[in-house]
Amino acid sequence: MKMASKKWKILIHSMTFNRDFGMCYILARILERMGCECLIVNNTNVLSLPVRLWNPDAVFFVTPTKISKLIKTYADARHFIFSAEGSVGYKVSEAKLAGDPGTMGRMSRVYLWGGEARRYLSDIYMQTKGADKEKFESTFKVAGNLRGDIIKFSATRKKSEKIRIGLVGSFWLINSIIPGFSLFRHLFETRTNPRILEECSTQVKYLKVLFEIISRLDKDKYEISFRPYPLEEKGSYRNQAFFKENNIKLDSSIDISTWISEQDIVIGNGITTTIALFAIARKPFINLTLLCGSSLKIYENLLPAPLLAATAKNSPADFDTLFDMISNYEKHSFYDEDTLVFLH
Repeated sequence: MKMASKKWKILIHSMTFNRDFGMCYILARILERMGCECLIVNNTNVLSLPVRLWNPDAVFFVTPTKISKLIKTYADARHFIFSAEGSVGYKVSEAKLAGDPGTMGRMSRVYLWGGEARRYLSDIYMQTKGADKEKFESTFKVAGNLRGDIIKFSATRKKSEKIRIGLVGSFWLINSIIPGFSLFRHLFETRTNPRILEECSTQVKYLKVLFEIISRLDKDKYEISFRPYPLEEKGSYRNQAFFKENNIKLDSSIDISTWISEQDIVIGNGITTTIALFAIARKPFINLTLLCGSSLKIYENLLPAPLLAATAKNSPADFDTLFDMISNYEKHSFYDEDTLVFLH
């Protein structure tokens, strides 16, 4: 391992603990072994006075929307970004950066999930005034999926006689982590935003679907693990009689990649960039959007066609189909021609 030329101070931004901290922690340990000094921060303190006074030599962050503030706050530092949602969001976030030569000129590196993103962003950048191909090549680098790397190097899980089913929470609104949050008050305050009411309704429907699935699963055959969404209040699940009665294990691990690798099949509602991890782990994934009364069309303007195509194959419209898929879960690995695009 090549050692650093001096003890550089590296500021590492982890936006969401249960999404980003795992890979940020590993990165910090590697850099420390190379002779650097690292400080991991989150949204609440990344711009705080103590951190600013620490005066980092470099800033590594995972959220493109913070580029301007971080560059302004840490003007003397070198800036590195790896978007935690890079398999999808690059057509919005990194594309904005590639089309802004001024901001891009302040970046030391922009790390991408794959070559497809790099080609897309290169086309945008080369249309800007004074575009320099060498500058793009030296700034935009393919690093792969850092969270996916954790899966590749995860320890082999302990064998179990039961089939392990992982259920993913998606209740960031009806079970918000925000202290003192009142859903009722929030609905009044956002009454002119139809998306909030629709999302609230969808989350309640999803909870009802999970109740049905858990109640019908054969507990002698299946072992259930539930992982809350990063922005959920996890304490709400503790000591729940329903969880105890159905022997559900509440996952408290830091990194979702490790958790996914330990499951035989994962079931959830909604399509996020986490979906790429199922392909990397070669794990079956069942999407419950249709069972929750929504349509896959709601993602058409948000996600690329290949991802929608891959998900549509694993989106049952009724419970009979769902339980048939669970029974034959090995046939529904989330790894095919459609998902390959997110791995390259």
